[in-house]
Amino acid sequence: MIRLTSKEQKALLLLVVIIAAGTLVQFLLPHNIKSKQYDYTLQDSLFKALSADTLIETPQAPQETKTVPVTKKAEKHRAKKKAKPVKKSLQQKSIEINSAGFQEFQALPGIGPKTAQRIVDYRNEHGSFKTLEELTKVKRIGSKTLQKISPYIFIKAAQKDSVGIK
Repeated sequence: MIRLTSKEQKALLLLVVIIAAGTLVQFLLPHNIKSKQYDYTLQDSLFKALSADTLIETPQAPQETKTVPVTKKAEKHRAKKKAKPVKKSLQQKSIEINSAGFQEFQALPGIGPKTAQRIVDYRNEHGSFKTLEELTKVKRIGSKTLQKISPYIFIKAAQKDSVGIK
């Protein structure tokens, strides 16, 4: 531990008291400076009126367009953009999630190949989906994604067996 002399202790105490007093004053009486904003609109309009006859408009020279060399990274990005399959427009309630395949899931907004595969794998592992909310148990499908895809998906109602009791 650091030992201070009595003069150093008094100086440190004085410094702490000054800082505390300044903080207290700032807290109780905030320092607000209200300056009157000057309106320059009159001067601006006078300047425009007086300088209107002295300003001569010169025709603009055609500007050259700069050609920027395409980097490898930009080329890959463009190729990746072009390679993405265009998703066809979907109709309302057009995909039954318990019978849909990998390609159909990929057609949904926000669902890529990995997520589509996860949905198929989850269905194969856990059986048919009972509710649409059960899709949120699939990794990468949250409530927002479910909200986006819910207009396009549905679950076919389970058909009851026609076994009669005698």
